[in-house]
Amino acid sequence: MSTEINVRLFEALQKQFFKPATLVVGFTLLFSLIFFRPLIASLFLIALGAVSIIYKRWVSIGIDLELCSLCAVAVGLTYGSTAGALSGGISMLLALSLNGHALENPFFAAIKIGTVAGLGILASIFAASNLVLIAGIYTFVADAIFVAIALQTGGNAGKLFVFLITHTPILLYQLKLLLPLAKAVL
Repeated sequence: MSTEINVRLFEALQKQFFKPATLVVGFTLLFSLIFFRPLIASLFLIALGAVSIIYKRWVSIGIDLELCSLCAVAVGLTYGSTAGALSGGISMLLALSLNGHALENPFFAAIKIGTVAGLGILASIFAASNLVLIAGIYTFVADAIFVAIALQTGGNAGKLFVFLITHTPILLYQLKLLLPLAKAVL
């Protein structure tokens, strides 16, 4: 009885998945993963960073759970400063575009994109040192400058204060927890 069910299941799976089109797609995917893994992994991290703050489109809170900085640091650490800056900048540009803030205030969008791109460059330069500490200091200083500018232009002081206090610890936690995983994928 059990053997008969297994045979039927195998035959059903064979009819479903061993079609010429399925095999071509499968081998193409396998070929891509073998030979273009760095590019695919970098694009995955860029996409992950891009969708990480889409919640801000509907919920207006000061806490920023973005993964664009993680993308910039991981790619910058693995492939160099240019790749880190590009991946972080593209990821943040896409993230700000998806949540609607890029067109809302292009000046602040440019500051955020430049900050994350700079983090990708720093990751490459300081790869041999305590990268998490350097990224934390850089992020806090950049956030303080960003908050000071935002307060001068009429930003919400409460949200900006929450952002200033929470963004750096969240980034440090992400780097400690997720950076080894992101480097392993790259």
